[in-house]
Amino acid sequence: MLCNLGEENSGNLFFTCEVPRSLWNRCGGWLGVQFVHHYSVKEHFLRFCAFGMGKSGTGVWRVLWLTIVWSIWKLRNNIAFKNMVCDIVEVFFTIQTKTWAVIRVKFKNSFFSYSNWVIAPLECIKMLKG
Repeated sequence: MLCNLGEENSGNLFFTCEVPRSLWNRCGGWLGVQFVHHYSVKEHFLRFCAFGMGKSGTGVWRVLWLTIVWSIWKLRNNIAFKNMVCDIVEVFFTIQTKTWAVIRVKFKNSFFSYSNWVIAPLECIKMLKG
C-alpha cells in the first residue's frame, strides 16, 4: 500500500519502504539521532530503545518507537481504506503531538512544554529523572 512493491511484510511496511524510511529519517533529524533501518521489527525496536538515557529515557524511546510505528500503520490504513493521500509532514506533527501527550501522562516529572518538546526533544528527555 505505501510502496506498491508487491506483497507487504513488516520489514518493508515499517522501515525499508520509501515512505516509512522518510518518516524515520525526519524523526531522527528532529531527535538528533541517525537510525539504522533494520528489516526485523524486533531488532529495530531493540536498537531504537538502546538510546536510553536511564529508566525514564528508555521509556520515552519506547513511546517514540511505538508512536512512529502506530502512525505508519494508521497512514497505511488511511491510504488503503479511505483513499487518503500520504502526507509525511502531517504524520510527523502527529508523532510529535502524541508522544508529548503520552509522556506528559506517563511521566509525572515531565514539566516541559509542547514547544520545548518540539524544539529540543533530547533536552526534554534528559530532564526526566528515574
